[in-house]
Amino acid sequence: MKLSILLLFFSSTLILARIGENENYCNGRYGTPLTNESTTTTNKKKPLLPVGYTKTYDYQGWTIRVGYIEFNGPAIIMNFRKKAGGAIQDDEIAAILSANTPNGMKWQRGVYTRSPLEGSAGVFGNIGSNVMGAGAWKRSDGVIATLEPLGMALIIETPIAIEIARRAKEEKETKRKAAIPAF
Repeated sequence: MKLSILLLFFSSTLILARIGENENYCNGRYGTPLTNESTTTTNKKKPLLPVGYTKTYDYQGWTIRVGYIEFNGPAIIMNFRKKAGGAIQDDEIAAILSANTPNGMKWQRGVYTRSPLEGSAGVFGNIGSNVMGAGAWKRSDGVIATLEPLGMALIIETPIAIEIARRAKEEKETKRKAAIPAF
């Protein structure tokens, strides 16, 4: 799986905005990543990606978690949360999206479709999530931004990050099915 992910990564075009900046640029923009025990534990136990590594930044009242798949490679997933908690407001969403828009790119508003539920429960989960303030945007190059229900976090993912998560979920499901005894 790791080899195919790296091939996918190297064969794709890099995104030239904050989401595509390497770790050095992110450090310059957001400061030194947090290294306290709590943050380090969270980044190891709940990384943004099943491969690579996650760094957490404290930036002007926000916690920004960034996922990378290789040392000093581009950021392929970012998670924005207010440190004080509370929903992310429309003007804050606009500022984050604008900062992550390279020249010639545009965001288009969509419908939240990330419910972890399957089948009709997932459909109703998505409807409920949209009613509860969730949202989604897609950039013209395939990058997706998702506002979680209740607006507590905005996540920006490249197509590479989305594919990595999809493959990891598929692999986990295959292993789960293989572990079912032959009753």
